[in-house]
Amino acid sequence: MKILIVAATLPEITPLIGRLKYVAGDERKGNVSFSVNTSYVTIVITGVGMVATAAETGFYLGKGGYDVVINAGICGALNRDLNIGEVVNVTKEFIPEFGVEDHDTFIHGFDIGLGDRDAWPHRNGWMELTNVPQVFSSLRKVSGITVNTVHGNANSIANVRQLIEADVETMEGAGFVRAVNMTTCKSVQVRAISNYVEPRDKSKWNIPLAIKNMNEVLFHAINELTK
Repeated sequence: MKILIVAATLPEITPLIGRLKYVAGDERKGNVSFSVNTSYVTIVITGVGMVATAAETGFYLGKGGYDVVINAGICGALNRDLNIGEVVNVTKEFIPEFGVEDHDTFIHGFDIGLGDRDAWPHRNGWMELTNVPQVFSSLRKVSGITVNTVHGNANSIANVRQLIEADVETMEGAGFVRAVNMTTCKSVQVRAISNYVEPRDKSKWNIPLAIKNMNEVLFHAINELTK
């Protein structure tokens, strides 16, 4: 069993790294390998954003040999039924910023022919992960939007809610989904809720709790996958 874990930043995955047996690599350069039972886990720090995530994930997948690929990180919740610190399985992604501005009006790219919302890898505009490992089945399944600018303004939040209904927001999800959809690997996006998507107020966030809970889920899943 060979597992690839991609994360945007080192702090998001540090608790897991501390519990695995080092084999090779340099976390300062963004990649480290570990042994778990008789299997191997490679952790790659991609940098923030969908472009960096797609490029780094695609590069490592191009080397071949991975059985399971995991994107791990924190996220903001658009859906208030989700709890701060909750770990979720993001099964599909939408890019709401893809489009054009026509004076004061935003028009999504699908609506002006810049893409087909029902052509692969899209289904009704969404990109989906369909080959998720069974070990993650207990996590709540949610939908996500991927953005270059995290929402923290009441007007922009209202606009994106009007455009698309989604549960969470990340800066990497769609890049990961696009990369893994080019392969037959089992794949999953595991995210923990650190905050609600609302006018920005970091005093309401709980990043440490989100990171702690997500890394616990990952550690358990890796041990199950490598039995």
